[in-house]
Amino acid sequence: RHRENIMSKLNLHSRADLVRYAIRKGIIEP
Repeated sequence: RHRENIMSKLNLHSRADLVRYAIRKGIIEP
């Protein structure tokens, strides 16, 4: 559920968008 909340808040509609966002924020390694 938590990931869905983040995605809806950031208007990310796919896992790829979430991954790109995380990489941009430096949360995960590319």
